[in-house]
Parts: sequence; structure tokens; C-alpha cells
Amino acid sequence: GLGEYGDPEDIHKIVPFLNEDRFDNFHNGHVKFNAALALSNISAIGLTESLINSLENANYSGGSISDEYSITIMIRVLGKLRDPAAIPTIIKLLSHNNAKIRDAAASDIGNYGDKSAVEPLVRVMKEVEDDYGNKSLLGSEALSQLADYRHKNLILEMLESNSKMKTVLASNILLN
Repeated sequence: GLGEYGDPEDIHKIVPFLNEDRFDNFHNGHVKFNAALALSNISAIGLTESLINSLENANYSGGSISDEYSITIMIRVLGKLRDPAAIPTIIKLLSHNNAKIRDAAASDIGNYGDKSAVEPLVRVMKEVEDDYGNKSLLGSEALSQLADYRHKNLILEMLESNSKMKTVLASNILLN
């Protein structure tokens, strides 16, 4: 297929299908998913703007599982590209109402190495609950990678948490 050869020229042929809406939800989702997978194989720098636009225009409201997967794949492709232009969009997705989309954003935000993601990651840990009603450890790996001395107050606050896991995470970050 187009996506398996890694030709950046194919990007312009594939990107429009990220916003497919000619068919029913099932078939549109299938096309979006396959387009996102093909793009993940290409991973060309010119892809960033198209992916950001597709993510910002995605109207995922809990409908198609294929849409959920195509969004998470687009997030992962952006993480591979490590283009700083994607950071604000990925940070916004940390607060998405879909857990899988939030998880993908939190997992990939560490790939950018951008310290501006630390505060949003800590905020999400305070605000978002996991499937069991506990405050989430979403993005803990990224937080461990990104936090440094400039974030000590945020990390010290986490030490005071009632969550054993967050306290252990904060203590581990302090050691690094």
C-alpha cells in the first residue's frame, strides 16, 4: 500500500481520508483508521500540520471505535515526529473525555521532551479519575521523564497526596 513505502509524496493523497465522512460511521471509521495507520508508516515531517488539523477538527463524541483508534494513531504518529508544533494540541487532548485518547496523549507527550507539559500532566493527575473512581496516574512515565528542579513545588504537592501511587511516583521523580 501507499503507506508501506514511506514516500512523503503520499501524504497529500492519504491525509484527506483522515476526515472521511461520505459513508456511514462504520465505513468512515474504517477508512480513517487505515489512513492513520498508513501515515504512521510514512512518518514524514511534512505530516505534522495535517495531523494537527485533523485532530483539532475531529468530532469524536463516543461514537465509532474506529474513530477513537484513528485519533490515537494520529497522536502516536505525532509523537514519532516530535515536532514541537504539535505540543499544544497534545496538551489539549490530555483533558479529552475519552480515556483512550487521553492515555495516548499522556503517553506520547514525553516524546517531545518539552517541559511545558509538566504542569498540564500534574493538573490531569489531580482532576481526572480512572475507571475505578481514583485520581489517575495518567502520564506518570512522561512526568518522570520531563519533571526537573523547576517543578519541585508541583512534585512536593504530589508527595502530600493521599494516593500511595502518586506519593511513590513523586518520591521517584525527586530522586532523578
